[in-house]
Formats: sequence, C-alpha cells, structure tokens
Amino acid sequence: MKFLKNEKFKLFDDCCLVSNLGRVYSLASEQFITPFKNKDGYLLFRIWKNGIRKAYYLHITLVNLFGDCNGKQLPESVKNGTQSMLNLDLNIDHIDRNKLNCDLSNLEIVSHSENMHRYYKSLECSKEDIELLEAVFS
Repeated sequence: MKFLKNEKFKLFDDCCLVSNLGRVYSLASEQFITPFKNKDGYLLFRIWKNGIRKAYYLHITLVNLFGDCNGKQLPESVKNGTQSMLNLDLNIDHIDRNKLNCDLSNLEIVSHSENMHRYYKSLECSKEDIELLEAVFS
C-alpha cells in the first residue's frame, strides 16, 4: 500500500481502510477500491463482508470516521445508525460544489438550509431568488 503525502487511514467496518484523502483500501484483496458514481453524481464504494456486498457513500463515510474539515463530528446517533442526518437537518457540503472531490478538506457538516443557500449562491441567483427558493424548499 502506497501512502500519499499527509494521508491518514482509519479502519472501517473491520474490512477496509479509509483515508482522509478519500481513498479506500480493501484488507481482503489488498488493493485500493475504485469508487463509482451514482445517478446523483456522488461517489460510493462497495465492500464485501461475510458474503454480503454493501455500498457506502464515500463523503459520509469520511466525515463519519474523521469529522469534517473543521473537526466537527457527526452526532453519535448518526454514527450508530439510530438517527439519520436528514432527521437532524444535517447535510455534508462539498465546499467546492464538486461531488467527486471527497478530500476531507472539502467536506463540511452544515444544516440543510445552509447547504441549499450555498448551492443557490453558487448558481449566482439573485438574493430575491435565493429567498424564494429557500422558502419553497424549507
């Protein structure tokens, strides 16, 4: 396994290592896993454990293991699966708006409304348009 500069790994699900730079290494195959893009443009990776194949969102897994770019952690209820991020009005924002950039420095835990505000702002909407869209989607 070759490390990149400033790369740190943490064990995930007892079968792979996930790095703060968004790389996933399978302990079973001793190879890096190539993530794939879903229909919404987010990166996922698949792992086999006990004969069952599961897929995980890469950006959520990274923040779950390392915290976000500011060191903020997801609530324990999200980490242990008893509550969803949506129920707690939380999103993980890709700061540069690029869903393929899962480097930890690009991921931030924000409220859903803050995430939508940043998205609309990136579209260069007028302040009135942003307020209207926020009212519709809040």
